[in-house]
Amino acid sequence: MSDAERTIPALHEMNPWGRAVATAYLEAGRIEGDAIGYQRAHDEWHARAERSAAIVALVARQPSWADLCETRGEPEKAAAARALLIERGIAA
Repeated sequence: MSDAERTIPALHEMNPWGRAVATAYLEAGRIEGDAIGYQRAHDEWHARAERSAAIVALVARQPSWADLCETRGEPEKAAAARALLIERGIAA
């Protein structure tokens, strides 16, 4: 096979049937590429959500600032911290 026979013509150089086949082939590749990209983005989002949930769980297990103040013997600071949380609607 010579180099001239291996050359792929541009779309405007193809007959209507060849153009339809080439366009369908390119479109199928684009659709498959989109699906792979969407799946990769979803997998990355899911992994990030799992890491975030682990961080939230870790933070939730820690004592509150008010509890730490009580432990250190600072009841005034603890009361102020609790009052601020209540004022802001974070705690009841």
